[in-house]
Amino acid sequence: MPKRARSLVVGLLAAGFIAGCDQGTEPNSALSPAGARALAVMIDNTTTGAVDSQAESEAQLSLSPSDGATMDVLSGTHSFELEVPCPLAGEAAVGGDLTFEAGEGSFQMDVSASANYLECEFTTNEDVEVALDGSLSFEAERRLDQDGVYGLNVHTGSLDFSTSEGESGTCEIDLTTELAAGNGSATRSISGSVCGHEVTANSEWS
Repeated sequence: MPKRARSLVVGLLAAGFIAGCDQGTEPNSALSPAGARALAVMIDNTTTGAVDSQAESEAQLSLSPSDGATMDVLSGTHSFELEVPCPLAGEAAVGGDLTFEAGEGSFQMDVSASANYLECEFTTNEDVEVALDGSLSFEAERRLDQDGVYGLNVHTGSLDFSTSEGESGTCEIDLTTELAAGNGSATRSISGSVCGHEVTANSEWS
């Protein structure tokens, strides 16, 4: 796998900006559409970031391979458990199994994990602080070959939330993220349902 393609994966998963839009469906939720979108992006950043952190210490088992991902190991399974700080306070504990297979010029990674949020706090674009508690299932796939990179994240479950405006409730979450990189560009698309809101957040960069 060319070094440039591997670098694109790191940028794809670590990108700090998202441009997107939301479509509301008059949900019975105390969380606004903007808050639901911010929650979706934070969740996706947390879980993919957790696996990237795992890759830093064990580069051969990287979900987003770095220069160390040209591996001697052809296949295997690795269990992991990490605590990831949340943007404002609290943490998310992400744990599960990574299964990988590497061949000449190709890399396949599948992840089955859970993310447990404990008083995990972040701020929306409306300057509302949100705290999360609960657990989500996290499934992911990464494929790298000569054509570039493809990634898929799926988050499902429910989280309890409270806001700095005194609102609280339980938020059902069903999110899918698609990632792609190749030919000098990368994209990320997050879509699904968060707290009864239909949420879409897209980004593209080079």
